[in-house]
Amino acid sequence: LVVLAACETQAEPPVASEDVANMDADQVMYGVEYYVTGNGIVRGLLRSDTAFMYEDSALVRVRPVDLTLYDEQGDTAGVVTARTGVLNTRTQVMVANGSVVVQEVGGDRIETEELHFDPNRDRVWSEVATVIHRQGSVLRGSGFTSNTQLTDTRLDTPRGNVEGLQF
Repeated sequence: LVVLAACETQAEPPVASEDVANMDADQVMYGVEYYVTGNGIVRGLLRSDTAFMYEDSALVRVRPVDLTLYDEQGDTAGVVTARTGVLNTRTQVMVANGSVVVQEVGGDRIETEELHFDPNRDRVWSEVATVIHRQGSVLRGSGFTSNTQLTDTRLDTPRGNVEGLQF
């Protein structure tokens, strides 16, 4: 009798939520780490909770974004965080979106809604409203450009107050 009862139990349904089951991605990966290279040199380490991969594309969608940027010596230059991102695995170019924060090692911070990262061109930039917190000052602009080591940052159409400067 016990044997018959065990044979009649129904198989459990899949554990995936309805959102995951209806996803258009061909593969879903969890706990992702991906080394981003530029010209053969590791320029960053992308970590994400979830990555969505597509068979017919080199694009990988990730959420959230946690990208550590490295300088020429391999030391951490800064960390980029954002809600979502898209990485092109062929070109290594990444676009981060949603509450993007670049926390530099020295304590300075850049905030924007969209950030582009191109390790082959040694470039990080945004073409939307940007706020830079630097040495106690707050600067606002229409975007910014920097190298991937974050040592040469230029703010587009700057406005704001710079503490300690007298005119």
